[in-house]
Amino acid sequence: MSVAIVVGMLGLANGIRCSESNGSSQTFYCYYDSALHCSQTRSAPAQIRVYSPKRDQVLPNDTVAFVIAKAYFERGGTILLDTQPQQFFPIPGDPSDEHYLDHVPEFSHPMLFAVGRVCPTSSGDSVASPVRRFDLAVSEYVRNSTQHSTVELACDTSTLRWANTPTPSVNTGVGVLAVASGVTTAGVMRFDLLSLALNVSPSVAVGGGTLNAGNGGDDAPSLKRKRFSAYASDERRASTPIHASPHRSDTSAVGDETKQQNEPSAKTIAIEAESGVTSSTNAEDISIQFRDECSKSQEVH
Repeated sequence: MSVAIVVGMLGLANGIRCSESNGSSQTFYCYYDSALHCSQTRSAPAQIRVYSPKRDQVLPNDTVAFVIAKAYFERGGTILLDTQPQQFFPIPGDPSDEHYLDHVPEFSHPMLFAVGRVCPTSSGDSVASPVRRFDLAVSEYVRNSTQHSTVELACDTSTLRWANTPTPSVNTGVGVLAVASGVTTAGVMRFDLLSLALNVSPSVAVGGGTLNAGNGGDDAPSLKRKRFSAYASDERRASTPIHASPHRSDTSAVGDETKQQNEPSAKTIAIEAESGVTSSTNAEDISIQFRDECSKSQEVH
């Protein structure tokens, strides 16, 4: 099992609506240019594809939407995001209005929910202690096919939260919750860990994309709008659908096991609560209670 889900408030731009044919059927999608804003480095360019129902309309530029999307992280390239109308919630109002963002939550940096395989760090960037990092290979069904990619996870062991947490071993399965922090010089998307679950997945086949260096940087008309700019670079061009390149992916496999804990059944708890006697009640306590009841009965008679 492997998943890669991006959740965040994303700016939209250059929307287009087009169809894709699959045999005798035809499906319509809306494509939007966007960007994943990072806490430490430049933003990463992204493109969102959302299924477009009948009579659907393209949203205007600078609209902000809350998005839950499957993700493919191509190294140095555009991040591809696939979503559905049930996971795509545009903020109502006029994006050109100066007060449009007044009630939008301060959720500038998207989060990653992922399960994948730990692999050796591929980035050549030097990281000073006490920061630790590892790469996570993930796979997700994006742009009509399963795509494999790699992201980098980092944590600061000087904080109490991560001081005693071991670094996951290579070729083990882990689950992570992390927030976008930057892009490495090798073009790998980097996330700061918020939560880590060890040994969570069975055998999976996941890998990473090939190197294709790219450029990026924030650009927006005002500081307020900069939080959700849909542009990762200064260049603003017409949007065109981007499809994943199958030859850019590689695969590998790992395995691990999940753990379960047994809990008392609801029936057992209900019986104990009704009788007032728990499993810890011993024979001596019961006999003392019985003698007390007998004494009270004799006094009455």
